[in-house]
Amino acid sequence: MNNLNALYVFENQRMKVAARSRDYNVDKHSNDVYDAELLIYLADPTLHLLTSDKGFRRVENSSQAGRVHVADADCLMNAQCATDLIRQIVQTADPEA
Repeated sequence: MNNLNALYVFENQRMKVAARSRDYNVDKHSNDVYDAELLIYLADPTLHLLTSDKGFRRVENSSQAGRVHVADADCLMNAQCATDLIRQIVQTADPEA
């Protein structure tokens, strides 16, 4: 379960929000299924997820939160900023992972 902790936290938060909201629009959140599938890759302890999708902040209480990086979209579209950010992620990654 720990290898899929971010996925569990993400889906748990999603279900809680949907259950609390009578007017929850499934169509509006259809991309959440794809987002959840991306979190499966974190089962490999060497992988990180870099995204501009703020919805991934749902995993901030996950044991894998340190490998989910939410960056500003402008940074990711700027070659120098994206390169610097990726370099920082790689340099601070757990060498034991």
